Amino acid sequence: MTEVQHIVILVEHHLLDYKGVEKRFSQIQPLRYPRWLVALMVGLSCACFCKLNKGGWDGAVITFFASTVAMYIRQLLAQRHLHPQINFCLTAFAATTISGLLLQLPTFSNTPTIAMAASVLLLVPGFPLINAVADMFKGHINTGLARWAIASLLTLATCVGVVMALTIWGLRGWV
Repeated sequence: MTEVQHIVILVEHHLLDYKGVEKRFSQIQPLRYPRWLVALMVGLSCACFCKLNKGGWDGAVITFFASTVAMYIRQLLAQRHLHPQINFCLTAFAATTISGLLLQLPTFSNTPTIAMAASVLLLVPGFPLINAVADMFKGHINTGLARWAIASLLTLATCVGVVMALTIWGLRGWV
């Protein structure tokens, strides 16, 4: 993404013509990480957030498990080209279900419920929100509003998934 942005800046300053753009684009090699590694790292980052917010080690374990499985589900749904809003809704449902039901076990009865909230952090649409603000600051208001609307719809889909899980399973105490 940074290389593409650098190419765009060069074109804006008339330092690169269309042949140069084609050459630069052909040289870009995407970074690909194995899906299992991405899922584990997402799980670890959500677990760290839980631990940093007084979730304890037990909460971090729950969050790690729930968010790792949720990220795997998200990847599977994306691979099948499911609509992003449905993907986010189902992934949020899965993460909340897993973390919420694990919190019901006697072993985790004293675990803070931040684990449920931390398990859906993988669904925060950070890039669309950041790009929306950046576009608006650059004067591209329509593009910024469109990206903000998409990010808002993804957030709404996440909320629907969380509320569905809380309602269906009768879970309480979500932070």
